[in-house]
Amino acid sequence: MRNYALFSFFFLLLKNSLPAQFVPDAISYQAVARNVGGNEIVNQSLTVKIGITEDTAEGLLIYEEIHDVVTNSFGLFSLEIGRGLVSGNSLFDSLTELDWHTHKHFLRIEIDTPEPGGFEFLGATELIAVPYAFHSHTADSAPEIDGDEHNELISGITVSGTDILFEEGGNTTSLDASGIAYKTWQENGSGIYHDASRVAIGTQQPKSSLHVQGSYSSAIATFIAVNDGATDNFSLDESHQVLICNVTDGDMNILLPSAIAASGRIYQFRRYFSGQGNYAVTLIGNSGQTIDGAAQKVFNSPMNEYMTVISDGANWYVIAHSAEQP
Repeated sequence: MRNYALFSFFFLLLKNSLPAQFVPDAISYQAVARNVGGNEIVNQSLTVKIGITEDTAEGLLIYEEIHDVVTNSFGLFSLEIGRGLVSGNSLFDSLTELDWHTHKHFLRIEIDTPEPGGFEFLGATELIAVPYAFHSHTADSAPEIDGDEHNELISGITVSGTDILFEEGGNTTSLDASGIAYKTWQENGSGIYHDASRVAIGTQQPKSSLHVQGSYSSAIATFIAVNDGATDNFSLDESHQVLICNVTDGDMNILLPSAIAASGRIYQFRRYFSGQGNYAVTLIGNSGQTIDGAAQKVFNSPMNEYMTVISDGANWYVIAHSAEQP
């Protein structure tokens, strides 16, 4: 006498996040086999026949395969639909041949044990969720609706104000991007820029062109002169902002970048020494450019000094200078 009548199962589709170029050939499937009393059929060999019909549960059998499985101590078994032994009784021999996008599909389950009696039909259920990985495989052969296969090719994208323009098949389509937050940012060969409105961080009501509501960090670099009898040379670039100049053991020269390329840039210096050191920090203009009208600016008082310089796009100027006892 057959010792099973109930069969519960769940169906797991492969995730649709797989790369587009990879079309799987199987669907993961797990089930729990139970007997007529509702108890799991544990640690037993079973033969499972998987069928897929079209349109109705009794419709055309378009795919069928057979799996030999063994249940575990909970009555659970696993298989991969699409990788079983094809029965030869169905219309197709591969899942990838099925027309997933135009028909309903039903999953039929039959089961057999080593006992006599053959396969017993246990039911069918509609596949509500389409196996999208298989459906995507048919996209290459999808019908051309308007008869022109070239007018779906976007040949160019440009931005005009707050509009994004798409060139497609000789026609231009405009998309209003006024609701996109980054619409007014532009890009060129040297970076991105925003030449209108204000930019805020930490607040929705900027009071200046750039408004940072919260902490602010600066790039800090330390230059240290070496006691070797020679003046040490350092060059500034756009990665510098705050400079700690340690002249305890010797003098140092600092070459400023081109004021033309650094218009509006600010550098802050602290000339620092310990003990009896009293060496100089000399700022030198680039390519004949001046600092407060001179080719160089020296600060070498017997105190620690602070100096801030700024470029006006042509030359450099000192905008702050102070000193304190070391």
